[in-house]
Amino acid sequence: MTYVSSYYHAFSSSQQAEQAAKRIGKVLDVNKENQKLMEEYEQMASDLLEWIRSTMPWLEDKTPEHTLQKAAENLEEFRQYSKVTKPPKAEERARLEAHFHTLQTKLRVSGRPAYVPSEGKLVTDIAHAWKGLEGGEKAKQEFLQNELIRLERLERLAATFERKANVLEKWVEGQDEPLKSNDEIVAADLPEANALLKKLETFESDLEAHSDRLDKLDSIIKELTELNYHRVDAVTERKQGIHDRFDQLRDLSAERKARIQAAIEEQQRLDSMRVDYAKRAALFNNWMDNVMDDLDESFKCHTIRDVEELKAQFEEFKDTTLKEGNDSYESLNDLAQQLAQASTADNPYTSHTPTVSNTYVFYQRCHCRIKGSRSVTI
Repeated sequence: MTYVSSYYHAFSSSQQAEQAAKRIGKVLDVNKENQKLMEEYEQMASDLLEWIRSTMPWLEDKTPEHTLQKAAENLEEFRQYSKVTKPPKAEERARLEAHFHTLQTKLRVSGRPAYVPSEGKLVTDIAHAWKGLEGGEKAKQEFLQNELIRLERLERLAATFERKANVLEKWVEGQDEPLKSNDEIVAADLPEANALLKKLETFESDLEAHSDRLDKLDSIIKELTELNYHRVDAVTERKQGIHDRFDQLRDLSAERKARIQAAIEEQQRLDSMRVDYAKRAALFNNWMDNVMDDLDESFKCHTIRDVEELKAQFEEFKDTTLKEGNDSYESLNDLAQQLAQASTADNPYTSHTPTVSNTYVFYQRCHCRIKGSRSVTI
C-alpha cells in the first residue's frame, strides 16, 4: 500500500490523479495476477508432492510373492504405472517448473521481490522428492524382475523336488518286508544262505545308488531355503521322512546281513561236521570190512597150544581193536545225533549213517560174529 500511496501523492493534479489511478490499477492487476500465479504454484506443488508421497509406499513395498502368476501381475502393474500413470505427472512437474520461472520473470519485470514458496515446496524440494521417486522406481523394478526370476527358479526346483521325491518314495515302498523276513534264512542250506547274502549285497548296492539321490534332494532344499520358498518347511519335512525310511532300510539290511552271516557260519560248521562224519564213516566202514574178513576166516588148530594162541589173539582183538572200533562207532553216533538235532541229518558226502544205513547193520553183524567166534573159540 505504501507503493500505491507514493503514486497517489506524486500526481496531485486531476490529470496526474487519473494517470496515477490507471497506473495503480495496472499495478493492482499485476499484483493480482502474480498472486494468482503464486497460489496456482502452491496448489500444483502440493498436488504433485502429495502424489509422490502417496506413491512411495507402493514403490517401497518389497513383499515377496508365492506364485509366479502374482509376480508377473505385479511386474505388469509396474509397467502400466511407467507407461500410463507417471508420464502425466512428469508433464505436471515440467509445467510446475515453467510456471515457477514465469512467475519469477513477471515479478522481476514488475520490480517485485522474487517469490519464495512455502516451506517444503521449493523447486529444489520437488526435484529432491522426484529424485527419490525415481530411485524408488528403479529399486521397485529391480525387485519385481528379480522376484520373477526367483519364482521361476523356485517353480522349477519345486517340480524337480516333487519328481525326485516321488521316485524315491515309490522305490522305498515295501522294501522293508523282505528285509524283516527270517523264514528263508532259517531254512537255507549253505549254498542257499550264500545266495541270500549275494542277493542282499545287490540290494545294498541299489540302496546306496538311490541314497545318492537323497544328496540331490538336500541340495534342492538348500537352494529352496536360500530363495525363500514359502513351502520350505513342508518339503523339508517330506525330505526328512524319506531320509528316515532310508535309514530304516539300512538298519534292517544290516540286521538281515548279520542273520545271514550267522546262518552261513552255522551251515559252514554243520558242513564241516558232515565232511568230518563222511571221512570218519569211511574209515570206520573200512575197519568193519577188515574185521569181518578176519572173523570170516577159517582157522585150523592142531594142538592145544594153537587154540590157546588163537584165543589170546581174540582176547587182544576184543581189548584193543574192538574197543577202538566201539569208540569210533560211538563218536560217529554222537556226531550223527548232533547233525540230527540241527535238522540236517542228510549228508551229501556219504550214504553211511549209524542208524539208517549199512553202517549200523554191519556193526551189528560184526558184534554177532564176534560172539559166534567167541563161542567157537571156547
